[in-house]
Amino acid sequence: MRIRLAVIAAVAISTIAPLGQPAFAGDTATSTPSATSTVYRYPAAPRTDHTDTYFGTTVADPYRYMEEPTDPRTQRWVAAEAMLARRYLDSLPSLASRTEQVKGLWNYAKYSPPSQHGGRLFWFANDGVQAQPVMYWSDGPTGAPRVALDPSTLSSDGTVSIGFTNVSPDGRFIAWGESDGGSDWRTIRVRNVDTGQDLPDTIKWAKFTTASWLPDSSGFTYSGYSEPANPLEQTNANMRVYFHTLGETQAQDRLVYADPAHPTLRTYARI
Repeated sequence: MRIRLAVIAAVAISTIAPLGQPAFAGDTATSTPSATSTVYRYPAAPRTDHTDTYFGTTVADPYRYMEEPTDPRTQRWVAAEAMLARRYLDSLPSLASRTEQVKGLWNYAKYSPPSQHGGRLFWFANDGVQAQPVMYWSDGPTGAPRVALDPSTLSSDGTVSIGFTNVSPDGRFIAWGESDGGSDWRTIRVRNVDTGQDLPDTIKWAKFTTASWLPDSSGFTYSGYSEPANPLEQTNANMRVYFHTLGETQAQDRLVYADPAHPTLRTYARI
């Protein structure tokens, strides 16, 4: 529904008559397009004859293809919209000064509150210019800070991020969710705090979940789905709760709870 609303909004904009260059504070204001003003024409999105039938009623959905990010028509339209926006933004006399203003307001050191696990402290910090915060740890409040997880090392283009982190009660391990390209899917990995390396343990197709450790730090629960045929189109149905024991494979994880009678409910376990 969210995707369709976005498409409808974009289509509505594309039907508006050509607009003169808008004005912002710091730029030259124009109440009406003049002979020297730039006219920006929004790219037209091609219509199709696609329809759906709901409870006997036929509903036209001419822009259904835009729900497919890999559809060439979607990609061409998005590229054209991006080019139009870039052309307009680059024309603003105030662009450089506003960019510096935003940087000045945003680029400052940030820290999360620390949490304690097994005598160790864990927290996130960002020096103000890092794309993603780094997770640190120390031996108590007087110990030297050490890097536990640095998202910048996960991919060369910065598209892999940390979806969640859960430290084991003894402070020796971090169960963390790897997110690729902003996806809700998580690949759960386990970081050895002392070595700074991940264990072989890898859990795929987890979603909308964190990890909940046993008190003895031997394993954790998590929620996930069966492997999807198409991750981008998979319906979120039949969520299950599993238990993972450190050192074992995902195939060995034990099913803790499932509710096939209510496939759309989300199920979680907290220890």
